[in-house]
Amino acid sequence: MLREKPGQISGYGSGENACRLAETMYSRFSAALQNTHADVVEGEIKASQRNISIKDKGRADKTPSIANLFTQPEMDESPESKFSFLTTMADETSYLNIEHRPVQIKSKIICTIGPKTQSVEQLGKLIEAGLTVARLNFSHGSHEYHAQTIANIRTYIKNSKNPRSVAILLDTKGPEIRTGKLDASKLGDETQAYTTYLELADSVKVGDRILVDDGLIGTEVIEVRPEAKEVVVRVENDGFIGENKGINLPGVTVQLPAITEKDAGDLQFGIEQGVDFIAASFIRKAADVLEIRRIIKGTNIKIISKIESQEGLDNFDEILAVSDGIMVARGDLGVEVPVETVARYQKMMIRKCNAAGKPVVTATQMLESMIVNPRPTRAEATDVANAVLDGSDCVMLSGETAKGAFPVLAVEMMAKICREAEADINYSELYPQLRRQLVLPISVSEAVASSAVKTSWDVHAALIIVLTQTGNTAQAICKYRPIAPVLAVTASDQVARHMEGTENIIHRAMLWGVKMGMAKRGDPVVVTSGVIESVAGSTNIMRVLKCVGFERD
Repeated sequence: MLREKPGQISGYGSGENACRLAETMYSRFSAALQNTHADVVEGEIKASQRNISIKDKGRADKTPSIANLFTQPEMDESPESKFSFLTTMADETSYLNIEHRPVQIKSKIICTIGPKTQSVEQLGKLIEAGLTVARLNFSHGSHEYHAQTIANIRTYIKNSKNPRSVAILLDTKGPEIRTGKLDASKLGDETQAYTTYLELADSVKVGDRILVDDGLIGTEVIEVRPEAKEVVVRVENDGFIGENKGINLPGVTVQLPAITEKDAGDLQFGIEQGVDFIAASFIRKAADVLEIRRIIKGTNIKIISKIESQEGLDNFDEILAVSDGIMVARGDLGVEVPVETVARYQKMMIRKCNAAGKPVVTATQMLESMIVNPRPTRAEATDVANAVLDGSDCVMLSGETAKGAFPVLAVEMMAKICREAEADINYSELYPQLRRQLVLPISVSEAVASSAVKTSWDVHAALIIVLTQTGNTAQAICKYRPIAPVLAVTASDQVARHMEGTENIIHRAMLWGVKMGMAKRGDPVVVTSGVIESVAGSTNIMRVLKCVGFERD
């Protein structure tokens, strides 16, 4: 039985001068995220298979069928269209081309930075191995700690002989439900425990499941006592439960704020530090994203919404509409929904993000065994490859680089797997399919982006150079999956924009592309820009130029 104490509820159960050159290389912005929790347990108790109580509204068993997940809102119901839909997945296998070998990796790799990889030296090794986005997990560490990590990243890039673009991702802790203190504090023992969720008894009903510690301990609600703020559960399996362990309520609509006080402080810190992305944890509806956007208003920080619950899946379309990107956060998601359905949801989210032209990150346990082993399992290697083949723009490493014994090897291995998977994609078949999905009319910028990709195929362009103020044109081009790498060129500040003209910027971009091995002197290069310089949204010019390989007088 659980008794509520003040503040707790019992709960237990089982740029350089003129411009900065950013290598976008196909993915539509870099993005990445997912949580790595290194819990420190001060007390443990044994949960046996008997009735114990836990603290903590109705369950919505909404597991849509695979047809519902992929059906468009106004899908033609004719037999022909249904057949076309059912063969979509099979048709995609025809886009594999095992003969083509890539020169450079296009997928983005997000690495969680922890104590073992925070130093300038270690960060440099990760960057050289393939890191493109550094994830800072704000579930752990102080602002001072994360500020030092950011400073170290920028120090390495500044001093590097071959500087490259590295984005910084702030991953919020988000609203969480956890177990409280145990035994030593007299708040919990082997028969009862407390939780941090004060509305537990008002949220669950008999028959609901309460999972503890990433689902390692499962319980079923057998009695709810709202007046006493107690919930009695039956433990389904033996195991240990420690303090501050995560609690999941599958299918339950929880009454938690989208942004906690800690999150608000962390977001302000991120603004001051100039981070590039916010990975917003536990996003359940569009309003949650809009609340974060209100806090970061006036910045160019992109919001990547992490989908980690059934409610988030139910509201996915509205969340995608207001987000800059999506993370398939398989950790908590795999606890909140039946684990056998995670692959289905992963494919659904990736497909919808691809159709919307927004980046999608696949995260959690991708090379988990490399935390302790120098090689991944075959299943893990296949998982990473399939995520890329499905359309993921970014794949993420969590514990592998935050606390693992082989962080650099893990990044190198992920880069190798991504490169091989990309080599098997027949990009020439993807472009016409993506074009057929367009709903006309489209914007001028979108039309230029689409034409740029088609032209890159027609002239066998070695490189696509994009002059952009906001990154939107680069993102639109990457939506059409060009095989040529994309080099986005953007002014670093207002002074630089006034100093450099378009032609000079294009020339410098070509030199950079040659330096990075993207193109050779004389190669055809597709360039997009706007007739009005330095005006966002004015992209309306597409040209084919010959690449230069030397400085102009």
